[in-house]
Amino acid sequence: MQNSRIVLIGHGNVGTALVRLLSEIDPKGRRFVFSGIATRKLGIIELGNVPAPEVDSAIHRVLAERRTRDLKQTDPKEIIHWLETWEYDVLVEVTDSNYTDAEPALSYLKTALRRGKDAVTANKAPIAIALKDLRTIAARTGARIRFESTVMDGTPLFSLFTESMPPVRIRRMRGILNSTSNIVLDFLNQNRSLKEGLAKAKSLGLTESDPMLDLNGFDAAAKLTIIANAINDADIKMSQVMTQPLTEQNFAAVRSLSASKGRDTIIRQVAVADFDKNFYRVSLEALKQDDPLYSCNGSSNMIAFSLDLFTELIIASRNPTLRDTAFGIYSDLMHLQHTVKR
Repeated sequence: MQNSRIVLIGHGNVGTALVRLLSEIDPKGRRFVFSGIATRKLGIIELGNVPAPEVDSAIHRVLAERRTRDLKQTDPKEIIHWLETWEYDVLVEVTDSNYTDAEPALSYLKTALRRGKDAVTANKAPIAIALKDLRTIAARTGARIRFESTVMDGTPLFSLFTESMPPVRIRRMRGILNSTSNIVLDFLNQNRSLKEGLAKAKSLGLTESDPMLDLNGFDAAAKLTIIANAINDADIKMSQVMTQPLTEQNFAAVRSLSASKGRDTIIRQVAVADFDKNFYRVSLEALKQDDPLYSCNGSSNMIAFSLDLFTELIIASRNPTLRDTAFGIYSDLMHLQHTVKR
């Protein structure tokens, strides 16, 4: 089997975790080699098809040969031009999410797909905002796009529905989708502060570059949108998802209302979609002990699905790490390598 040449855009936490994982699984580069890397800080680095264990030394070698940092190479326009001309088989895009217009990640993905190159991303923004457009381009050129790590950190969610349960339609779903908010709520449920909980989430490397995207419900709304569009072909926009910010005041209000009804509950940020009613929301809920989401604590994620051709299905990921996110990317790469392009 011929190895696949990867171009990696973004070499932060997730990109580094992917290189480490491939160093363990494929140290000789028999399946995957890295053709090049582009980052916001270092610019474009052409590696020359090296296996994962040699990526760091190759980066240092290229940087040492540069007399001065070429700021032009960090410009997204230059990276797009590079993607239009450089030789590779699959683009792996793991830059920060931009929920305004998904740029520049969206342009990176479109550029690769227009060339007929496959693409894998862990970036929620372009998939939440423009999945339909990306799939249209891919269908036109025979390329493929996969995004398992955008939701639940690499848990095989999309592959389960598309490959094992293709006729099934989601009627309703309730889920805990944001690890940062879940950790913050652990602290608030224990009568500790939001600030303490957020510091804990940051120390674990879980927060978005702007933690307010977690606390305001935008991250969970993006994931709900991706699930709706990728599995149910709902074609909804993120703006259709109502969101309630996670603040100490909102937490206290939900807890007070629950206590007034005499309930023994725990407060969680819950994403809800009712496809029959076209209703989408991310908000704080008081969960009773018999709720399947009640036990989802720490950085764990869980979704309870009500389906049309299947009884209730519950999928959970217990305290996922960056390695799990990297595994989701790896599983997408393996799928691309083991299936035939049209």
